[in-house]
Amino acid sequence: MKRIAYKLAKYGVVLVYLIWIIGFLTPFICGILSHIGVRMQSSKIRLPLGNPGGIAVDSIGRIYCTANIYSRLQVYDNEGQFLQGWFVPISPSAADVQVDANDHIHVGTSNYDIGRNEREYAVFAASGKLLGKVMKPLESSSVFGQTKGADGNLYKTENYWLFPRIIKITPTGEQTVIIFDPLYLSFIKAPIPSFAGVFGMAFVYGIWKLWKKKTKENVTAEATP
Repeated sequence: MKRIAYKLAKYGVVLVYLIWIIGFLTPFICGILSHIGVRMQSSKIRLPLGNPGGIAVDSIGRIYCTANIYSRLQVYDNEGQFLQGWFVPISPSAADVQVDANDHIHVGTSNYDIGRNEREYAVFAASGKLLGKVMKPLESSSVFGQTKGADGNLYKTENYWLFPRIIKITPTGEQTVIIFDPLYLSFIKAPIPSFAGVFGMAFVYGIWKLWKKKTKENVTAEATP
């Protein structure tokens, strides 16, 4: 019975580690795909919020948010239900999303013209269709991590690294969490737990191997006359 329990625990640890490795690699793969022009627009591929940054709300309440670490723009309805997402070569350190009067979404990319103090924005229709690209002055960037909707509510991203979420604040100050990662996405979320899990478990495994080796050496030494 103990042997079976040991094997189950061993396989369970291996499975968790493999899940963390997938979570560890996902941001790098997403970054490569976004920068070679692969958009992978889909209503079925939902990634963790992953350090959410730029956020905007259109005239009918759809919420657009950049999952920075995954180079992806994700779209939710006014109740926080996931609608769709696609890759955009965003700048993780300065993500910016804006919605114009035509409900076109402007997403700041990682391309800059420093000499002219401008930044490139990819422009999308609400359907996700790429309409083109424009250059805008850096001063036109929206406030990082928050936006005000046509309904008068303030939408903010919170807890960027550990438990990212998006909250809605009404004009009266009432706060409601409307978007957060479901449990199954939390296991592969970067940087925590996937990054920490991969390196942490590797460290623990290394310590265990050293301890096992040292113990074996001590037993051998004690058995030697």
